[in-house]
Amino acid sequence: MKFIKNKTAFALILGSASGLLLIILAAGNVFDIWQLHLSDFLFSPRKTSEEIVIVPVDDKTISRLGPFDTWDRGNFAKVLENINKYDPKVVAFDFFFKSAKDPQTDEAFKEALQKTKAPVIFYQAEALQYDSHGYYIQPEQIRPLVLPLELLSNLPNMSMSMATALADPDKVLRKTLPIIRYENGQYYENLAITIARIALGGEAKPAQPLISPSQYQVKIANGTTLNIPLEKGQMIINYASSPNTDNFTKIPFVDVYLENYQPYGKTPEEFFKDKIVLIGPTARDFKDSQLTPMSSKDPMSGVSIHANALQTILEQKFLRNLTFAEKSILIIILALTAAFTFMFTKIRWSLLYLFGVPTAYSLAAKPAFNAGIILDLTHPYVTIAVTFVAVYLYRYVTEFKEKKELQSAFGKYVNPTLVKQITEHPESLKLGGEIREVTVMFTDIVHSSALGEKLKPESLVALLNEYFEAMSDVIMAEGGTVDKFEGDGIMAFFGAPVAQPDHSIRAARAAVNMRIKLNELLEKWGTGEFSRAGIPASLLPGGELKPPLDFRCGLSSGEVIVGNIGSASRFNYTVMGDVVNLGSRLEGANKEYGTSTMCGEETYQKIQSEYVCRELDILQVVGKKQAVKVYEIINEKSKMLDYQLHLVDEYAQGIALYRQRKFAEALSKFKTIVDSGIDDGPSKLYIQRCEIYKDYPPPANWTGVFEMRTK
Repeated sequence: MKFIKNKTAFALILGSASGLLLIILAAGNVFDIWQLHLSDFLFSPRKTSEEIVIVPVDDKTISRLGPFDTWDRGNFAKVLENINKYDPKVVAFDFFFKSAKDPQTDEAFKEALQKTKAPVIFYQAEALQYDSHGYYIQPEQIRPLVLPLELLSNLPNMSMSMATALADPDKVLRKTLPIIRYENGQYYENLAITIARIALGGEAKPAQPLISPSQYQVKIANGTTLNIPLEKGQMIINYASSPNTDNFTKIPFVDVYLENYQPYGKTPEEFFKDKIVLIGPTARDFKDSQLTPMSSKDPMSGVSIHANALQTILEQKFLRNLTFAEKSILIIILALTAAFTFMFTKIRWSLLYLFGVPTAYSLAAKPAFNAGIILDLTHPYVTIAVTFVAVYLYRYVTEFKEKKELQSAFGKYVNPTLVKQITEHPESLKLGGEIREVTVMFTDIVHSSALGEKLKPESLVALLNEYFEAMSDVIMAEGGTVDKFEGDGIMAFFGAPVAQPDHSIRAARAAVNMRIKLNELLEKWGTGEFSRAGIPASLLPGGELKPPLDFRCGLSSGEVIVGNIGSASRFNYTVMGDVVNLGSRLEGANKEYGTSTMCGEETYQKIQSEYVCRELDILQVVGKKQAVKVYEIINEKSKMLDYQLHLVDEYAQGIALYRQRKFAEALSKFKTIVDSGIDDGPSKLYIQRCEIYKDYPPPANWTGVFEMRTK
C-alpha cells in the first residue's frame, strides 16, 4: 500500500508508460494523416522566384490554336524559336513527346531544340517499388521504360528527366521523387532537379546517383554540393504559392506564339532573358492538376507544382519532419515533465500545463517551419493528454476517492427505479448479468470545454446540476434508467431493469422532450425569474450569467449485457456491448453532420411508425468494422411543422440522387434547402461532398460508406 501511494515512483512509472505508448503509436504511424493535415496549415504564400517563367498551354491557347490533339510539333517549334531569340537559361517542357507526328514539323521542333541553350524534356515514369538505398525503382518486366521520341531525346544538348510524384493517402501532393532508377542501373532525375542542376551550373549527372534514404546530393558550381533532404526517397516541396496566389511570371503559349507581349507591360527580353522557362499544360481538358497543402479544394496545375519544387531547390528552402529518434526524445521529455507536474501540483497548475505547454509548442511550429523543420503536431499533444488522464486517475484512486464526504454521498446518485428493484429483490446485490434488448442513450453538452474555462468551479457545478436534474427527470419520466454522468454527459438506457417492449419509442420521446425541457430552462434563465432564495434565475453562484446550452444525443438499440458489473466489494448496475459503443459514437457523430439527435438502424426501425426521421449516412464508426445506416430524429409525426416537412422532402430527393451518383443534381437539391434559409447541417455537409464528387467522382465500387476517424 505504501508503494501504491509513492507519488514519485508512480509519476515516473505513469510518465514512462505514457511515453512508451506514444512512441509505439509513432512507430506505427497511427497519427500520420493528422500530422499531414495539421502541417498543411504551416504553409503560407511567399514571394515567387523572378527567375522562373511559366508559359502555360491554357484555355485561351486551346481556343486560339485548336484542340491539343490536333496539334503537330510546329506550334512548339515556333514558340521555342520565339523564346530562343532572347537567350533563356533553360527551357523545359512538361509534355511527353512520345511518338512521331508530322515529319516536317517534328524536324522543325528538333532544329529549334538544337538551337536551345539547355532544353529539358521528360518521360512518364512510375514509382512501383521503393529500394532501401533511398530511391524508387520501375521494374522493367512490369512496366518497360518508354522514352520520348528518339529524334528529340538523342540530341547532344538535350537533358532527359522524369516527372513523377506520389500523392499522400488523402490525395494531396506534398513530395516529389528526386530520381527513378531501373534494374540495369540507368536512372533519370526529376524535372525540377534536372533544371536546377543546369541553372546552378552543376556538373553532368553522375553515372551513379548520390542518394540515401535521407539525402540526395547534386554537385553544383565551384565544387559545392547541394544536399537535398529526403524522407523515404522523396523531397518535401516547400510550396510558395497556391492556385489562388500563383504569382509566378506567366505568359500564355498562344501569346508567345503570336509574339504578343504588349498587353503584359513587359518586353520579351524581360520575360525570357536568362530565365528558366517552363512550358506546360494548364487548360482544363488536360486534367493535369493535383491538390496541394495550400490548395486542399482547388487543384494546382502540374507545371506550377514543378515551379514550386524548382523554387524549393533554387532557394534551398528545404523541409524535413522530425526523425523517429527526435520524436521519441520529445515524447519522453513531455511525458515525464507532465507526469511530475500533474502529480505534485494543484489542479489549476495542472490545467495551466495541460493547455499552456501545447499552446506554446503550437506557437513555435511556424518559426520552426520557416527554419526548415516540421514539428510533430500530434504526438506531443496526445502525450500530455494521456499522461494527464493517467495521473489523475491514479490520484482519484489514491487521494480523492478516500474523502469521507464522498462516501456519505454515494446514495444520492442511485437511480430510483434501481433502488426500488433492489429493495424488492435484495438477492440481486451480486455480480452477474443477462442479455436484454434495450435502447441506450448518450448525451453531451455542445462546446462543454469552453464552459470550464469561462465559469468558476462552483458556477460550473451549479449549472451542470440544474441541467442534469432537468434532463434526468425527463429520462426517468419515460421509465429510463440514468446509468451515469460523465463530465457533462449523460448515459441512460431504456428496457432495464424493468422490461419495456416500447423502449425505443420511450427513448425517442425522451430525446425530443429533453430538448423541449432545455428550451424551457433557457427561457426561464432569460426572463429574470427569481429563485426561492430571491436570487435571479439567470445568475450562477460565482456571479456569472447562465450561458445558453445545447446538447447532442445518440440512440442505439439492440441486445446488451445488463446487470451488476464490477468487483465483489464494488459494482455498478450498467449495460455493456457493441450497442452501447455505437450509441456513444453516434452522439459524437452529430458534430460531423451538424445534427442534434442521431439514431442507428435498429432504433429507426422501431420508431418510424411514430417519428419522422431522415437518413443521414451509411457510417462506419470508430471501433466497428461493419457500416450502419444512421438517421436524425426530426419530430413526432403529429407535431411536424411546415418547414420540417419541406426539409425532409427536399433532403430525401437530394440523398437519393447522391446515392445514384448524380452529384450535380444532388448538389442543386441541397443548395435549394440552404438557400431557402434553413440552417441545415447535413445539407451543408453534402454540398461539400457533392462539390468534390462532381469533379472527382468516387471509384466504381463506391458504396457510399463514410468512415469516421474520430470518436
